[in-house]
Amino acid sequence: MNKRVGFLLIASLFLFSCQGKGEPTFSHDSALPTLTTSIQSLEILEYPNKRVYLEGEYFSKAGMRLQATKEDGSKEIVKNSDIEISPKTPLTKGLESVRATYLNLYVDIDIQVNELSLKSLSITHLPYVSTYSKGDLLDLQGLTLVGITTNGEERSIDYSLCSFSVQDTSIQEGEEINLDSGTYQVSIQYASASCYFDIKVINGVKVEAEDITFGDVKENVKAYVKVKENSNSEYLKAPNENGKIRAVSDDSAQYASGKSYLGDINTGNIIDLYFYSEIGREADISICASSCYLLDGIEWLPIEMGDEHISRLFKVQANGENVLISGDIILKGSKSKDGQPDYSLWTNWKEVTFSSMTVLEGWNLLSMEIISDYTNYLGYSCSFNLDYFSIDFTQ
Repeated sequence: MNKRVGFLLIASLFLFSCQGKGEPTFSHDSALPTLTTSIQSLEILEYPNKRVYLEGEYFSKAGMRLQATKEDGSKEIVKNSDIEISPKTPLTKGLESVRATYLNLYVDIDIQVNELSLKSLSITHLPYVSTYSKGDLLDLQGLTLVGITTNGEERSIDYSLCSFSVQDTSIQEGEEINLDSGTYQVSIQYASASCYFDIKVINGVKVEAEDITFGDVKENVKAYVKVKENSNSEYLKAPNENGKIRAVSDDSAQYASGKSYLGDINTGNIIDLYFYSEIGREADISICASSCYLLDGIEWLPIEMGDEHISRLFKVQANGENVLISGDIILKGSKSKDGQPDYSLWTNWKEVTFSSMTVLEGWNLLSMEIISDYTNYLGYSCSFNLDYFSIDFTQ
């Protein structure tokens, strides 16, 4: 062992063994780790600039100064970035204090949270999931709201502060939807204002496109997805192969249903949905997808996504029969409000019902072949991202 390293190790062990009360912490200000003791007291030197809030706002540390006293009597001003505030969620009416914690101690800071009065409440972005099978869990990710106060001020409203109901029955995010097939209004209530959006409950199958089956089909499975690179290849036998159609579950997928989606879809790829039906009947075919038609961007960071015609993206066969797709059906693109690059434009999910099919008793196959002829602003080919399929039995 190097003598200097050995000496430093022994010295460090000696210091640790001599440590008194409290948990040791390490300072990163010097080249070598040094031990400091836990603090004995924490006090407020200066209160935050803002201590009166309206419900729905977040606590601000601006102007706050806390002082910590160590075991040896020395004092230090605590960096606001090192202070944890609880609660971290939007402030609610009637809350009288927040807790500021530093290391092993905390102080409570008195605040006042007043009721927010609204003239109106409106939706600026719908939830990413709008179609459910009976028993699915309500997913409100992607929902954004804005309220107009009584004095005309526009305020963003966190949907977690709102109340939701369907057919006059309260429902919360993550609760099961036990409704018969049909379209329903979900009412949103906040601060005496309200608005609503529609959801569709289907009598059929809803399948996450990224739930690819690479091997044999498990027993009791009623629907599954398989994919090929092209019509002459076999189904993929392993996930996430570079350069091939694959499931994406990174940060861009946080608002996708199932928290992932099918990406890297290229012309020639084939996506096959197998599903089982107890009886023969008619059904509507839908997908939830997002445009990849990049019109403008900086090093692949999108500023605007163009609309795409479904008929130019893929062709479909249902049980071996060609499915007619109208040239008027559009997968809507979007653009950022401020003209700045925005990753979320890649996954601006839209549900599109593009045709119908005759469902057979037993197993059925919906086969989608990618034929996209779109090219983006750099001249590269592009298709779309796919979140889920839904087959809605109409009989």
